[in-house]
Amino acid sequence: MKGDIAEPAPAIFALIATRALLLLALVLSGCGFQLKTWDLGDHVDVVRIVAAASVDLDRDIAAAVRSSGVRVITTDAAGESAEPDLTLRLSDQQTERRSVSVTAGRSAEQEVALSLRFSLETNARSYALRALM
Repeated sequence: MKGDIAEPAPAIFALIATRALLLLALVLSGCGFQLKTWDLGDHVDVVRIVAAASVDLDRDIAAAVRSSGVRVITTDAAGESAEPDLTLRLSDQQTERRSVSVTAGRSAEQEVALSLRFSLETNARSYALRALM
């Protein structure tokens, strides 16, 4: 009879894909593959972070910079005498939400976009950027 051949179960495909990914990870780690990184602490000693009142990511950013071995000066630090290598100015943070799916007239899923406007100043140049997260 034609058409009596059973199709393999989707679980088998998932198992094969999982094992293939594990094998690929083992091969890459065995050959010494490593993602290229850049250590901020090797190039910068002191960073000043200046944040507008509308920005609430300044503490998180300062903690991330400190964790890379860089000394951070904030605007509320009085008596800091060190001249910063970089000044990071955080000027505008906005959060936008939109409904992705609606169930029974109510939002079932939402997409959240966080944007942050900042400028990075060195002794020689100033760069104004907008980051979308």
